Amino acid sequence: MKRNYYDYIKEQIESARFQSSELDGAIRYIPDLFNVLCGTLDEDILTQEDRMILYCALGYLVTPSDMLPEEVYGSKGFMDDLFIIVVVLKEIYEKYPDNVKKYWYNNVDDKDFETVLELCYSRSENMLEEENLKEKTLRYAGLKP
Repeated sequence: MKRNYYDYIKEQIESARFQSSELDGAIRYIPDLFNVLCGTLDEDILTQEDRMILYCALGYLVTPSDMLPEEVYGSKGFMDDLFIIVVVLKEIYEKYPDNVKKYWYNNVDDKDFETVLELCYSRSENMLEEENLKEKTLRYAGLKP
């Protein structure tokens, strides 16, 4: 059976869940948010700059040696990925709400897109700020000079 990245990242998060009791439930949304990133790229209305921002988030997600590598930090290592995804989606969603929201399919619970964005942003931002990594993570992803 052919696997796709959605299935791969979902397996990685489930595996981390069993390895750590400290897993933040917000990372469970990463596969569904990944689908929103990918789906939004199909929108003809996006500017070139907006496409680049989406590609930054996707690139960061698939980079194995990001600010908090999962191999080193376990489930905590997904929080920087979540932060970058949500920062980008919040920005794109503000400009194109209907074009983004139509790709949201929540496989975790019944929370709506806006609620999930706020929850994930709050949790990931707080964790990165505690570690003094918020600005460094944004720079590493190419989202801040």
